Amino acid sequence: MSLENLQNNYRYERKYKLNVSEYEILVHDLLSEGMKIHHPARIVNNIYFDTLNFDSYFENVEGESVRNKYRLRWYGDRFKKISPTFEVKMKKDQVNQKINLKIPEVMLNSYDDIEDVYNHLLNFMKDKKPTFYFEMFNKTPTLLNGYKRDYYLSKNGDTRLTIDRNLFFYNCRTNQEYDQSEIIVVEVKYASNVTPRINFDKFKLILGKNSKYVSGINYTKF
Repeated sequence: MSLENLQNNYRYERKYKLNVSEYEILVHDLLSEGMKIHHPARIVNNIYFDTLNFDSYFENVEGESVRNKYRLRWYGDRFKKISPTFEVKMKKDQVNQKINLKIPEVMLNSYDDIEDVYNHLLNFMKDKKPTFYFEMFNKTPTLLNGYKRDYYLSKNGDTRLTIDRNLFFYNCRTNQEYDQSEIIVVEVKYASNVTPRINFDKFKLILGKNSKYVSGINYTKF
């Protein structure tokens, strides 16, 4: 069985930002419109990787039509023995595709262990997936973030919606931390050949550019 999982179909990922005071109303409206809870809420953690010149950051800020984002993701407690998944998120124009690679367990007790986790990742890739290794050896950890995520699914099952709240950021280079509890980030995800049945007007969703990676770097860069 291959360790690599490629999500072959490109999909749209529309992002929206709301004030946290609108969270309860949004949840009520989603359920009243027939959306259902797709997965129990859980904590999502990510470590992002970038070059010394922050190429991924600037490609996003400057709106490059083709760009990649590299991260390690796990769920639950931030500090523990983690079983992470490495992800390459590839954006082409308005759609996204993602490659996943499961990584063996590694201990993350504190921020001081982030570099060890990165080396663990590189060693695994060098041995098992050299193509990933050559993508990653010139990058370093730049940002750790976390948030609580709610999961919803449309009636017909073709549109997913997530709500992220209690956002936290830690800059691996400046050691700065930042809590953002005043906003929630809503993401609507659907295949490129699907027309989502979401009442955007009712939910007060206004499309915007809301990269958590870019926001986290901006919050913590000093």
